[in-house]
Amino acid sequence: MTDTNDQPSGTANVLHQMKAYRVLSEEYGTEGANLLGSKSLERNGVKIPPEGVGHWAQINSAAEQGRMDLESEGAVAACKVNALVGAVFASTVPGSSRAEQISDELDETVEEEEEEGFEDEDEDERPDFGYEDEEDNDEAALDHIHKINENAGD
Repeated sequence: MTDTNDQPSGTANVLHQMKAYRVLSEEYGTEGANLLGSKSLERNGVKIPPEGVGHWAQINSAAEQGRMDLESEGAVAACKVNALVGAVFASTVPGSSRAEQISDELDETVEEEEEEGFEDEDEDERPDFGYEDEEDNDEAALDHIHKINENAGD
């Protein structure tokens, strides 16, 4: 067993562990390296199944090969969100017929919720599009916003 004081830390340790993983993969195969990685983590209080170790190795390999760029992905997502928010705000400029239409739609929604007894403040404020899965409801809500924006341009 290696003395943990002799091991590198931080990013250097990630690279060190990837090198050790590759050596184990060559000697015991990918499944063996995944199992040994899982056992090492478990001994240190981290429960990761062998499949998770394999995913870790695949992710690190992709990153080493330049096939992963989280900063750019985050920037793209931020641009999309900013564009969507800008479009929503632009379509709700006071005095515009579209702003009045959206205001009327919101008023109708509030009235319907009051009639249906949705006055509980603990309820989720997002609209329900009838899907059991919350992600499906979120996608439907985003589609609804896109349709509103498309109609605003008409």
